[in-house]
Amino acid sequence: MIGLSLGLCVADICEGKVKLKDVEKIISGLICRDEAAWDNVIEQYKNKYWSEYPEQAEKITRELLAQNKIEQPRLNDEKHLLFIPHKKWVKTEKQIAWRI
Repeated sequence: MIGLSLGLCVADICEGKVKLKDVEKIISGLICRDEAAWDNVIEQYKNKYWSEYPEQAEKITRELLAQNKIEQPRLNDEKHLLFIPHKKWVKTEKQIAWRI
């Protein structure tokens, strides 16, 4: 499965809605260029999306990062955005709608 929101998809994993082993990758709208930026985002998300399971969510996020399973298309083109009307997860990249 391909996730389309880091915050919401990691929450789904923590809640048991999606198994971590089934995650091919998460495509994020974030722009994190270094470790400090990731640390900042993780701390923000622990309060916003992951307040019920902050440590578990951070562990999952760092595992996904270590496995290069978090993509950030906006690092190359800041206007390259996902359009996510109702879906957090897709099975293939062909199902992703982009706003370019």
